[in-house]
Amino acid sequence: MSLQRPWVEQIKEKYDIRYIPSEEDIFKLINSNHILWTTRCCETKLCETGLPIEMYDSYITRFFFRFVTERKLPFAILSDKYGLHFYDERLSYYNTHPSSLSSNEKINLGTKISQKAKNREFDTIIFYNNSPLLSKPYFEMLCNSGLEVLFTTRLLS
Repeated sequence: MSLQRPWVEQIKEKYDIRYIPSEEDIFKLINSNHILWTTRCCETKLCETGLPIEMYDSYITRFFFRFVTERKLPFAILSDKYGLHFYDERLSYYNTHPSSLSSNEKINLGTKISQKAKNREFDTIIFYNNSPLLSKPYFEMLCNSGLEVLFTTRLLS
């Protein structure tokens, strides 16, 4: 049995989130309609108000931004304040750590995620993060969205 198997089973069982393991599987999803590509927010923000690509600065977000912009994919940042921060939205700075969110706040963020995604006709979210363990608060938010959620720790290079 693979070492990754237990956490893959856990996120499927606990959050109803399916893991997408390979770059080949990711490639198959690139041209799918109604899929929103996401990653998590980060502590370092570069401006008081801005688009996600102007605001969030970490190695994860920089890699993610390069991936989605090169392929012209619709994307958003999973935000601890806004639920989703879409690629074309200018939103204000915030400083909320995901570990500080209560269960009710994660439920409310899940509702915001659902509403904002559905308003733009997205019914599936792909969530990219390099660590399943550090993704737990985002899994909780996404689980509360009621959308189909796919998770990956890999994107095409």
